[in-house]
Amino acid sequence: MNTIAKVITTISITATLGAGVYSYNTYEQVRTFVNPLIGIHKPEQVDKVHNACFVIIDGSGSGRSTYAVPQVDTTYIKQLIGKIRKAGTGDLWMTFIDASAFNNEVLYLAIPETHMPPKQPQRQGGESVRAFSEQLVQYKKELAKYEAEAPEATKRYEAEEQQFLQQCQSMISKTYAPKAPGSDWSDVTGSLNSALRTLSTIAADAKHYRTILLVSDAKQSLPAGAVITLLAEIPGDVKIVLINAGGSPDHVLAGRAVEVESLARALTKVVYEKPATKLE
Repeated sequence: MNTIAKVITTISITATLGAGVYSYNTYEQVRTFVNPLIGIHKPEQVDKVHNACFVIIDGSGSGRSTYAVPQVDTTYIKQLIGKIRKAGTGDLWMTFIDASAFNNEVLYLAIPETHMPPKQPQRQGGESVRAFSEQLVQYKKELAKYEAEAPEATKRYEAEEQQFLQQCQSMISKTYAPKAPGSDWSDVTGSLNSALRTLSTIAADAKHYRTILLVSDAKQSLPAGAVITLLAEIPGDVKIVLINAGGSPDHVLAGRAVEVESLARALTKVVYEKPATKLE
């Protein structure tokens, strides 16, 4: 190859490499394609989930004495709220079982995602100064918004949560209070139908997880002559977790519920969690 040919080849290679470097530094699409080929992997944020959880507590004598059903307290409800917030957002309801449960009071709390400051970007290998500067500008905007809005939003939610827990305490005290002779009945299907009616208002899709936490022996017990309510159809995506340490044969959810022995283990079953990040 003569001298002129060598010069032309060198210029051609330099121009090609220069165009490639320019494209890599300038265009996000090019970096997205090239990075995995050269071993650079950028964490990708995974959408968090929305847990819609309906809690039903049972203060009937059979649940307490015969089948070893534990009693819920507000500390446990707060733990449940914490699990839901960690996973993303959620809705939380609570009601109780008595002789006619379909129209019993239902408490409700909307659970927002925990307010977290935006993560400061780190320059990736091969990332251009221009691209990284754009990330920094966006980060500063998000940080300013967080600092302006987060404290008030957090204060407002904490007040709502505290009010909800106070209402829960009143319901718990009423539910687990001693029953008068002849009044200790359990309309389990009524409370389950109430839960299913409420959960029908929540979208059934990949980001919404609908669950019922039934702290009960799940045994229907009504006085002679009472109208028996049939259990409504349970959608396939609605998960029911039944807490009953002793087990109770022939309950209304036989073959349909996940049965666990303790409140602690129920927390691992009733809230759906996804990892926060994954690699491409």
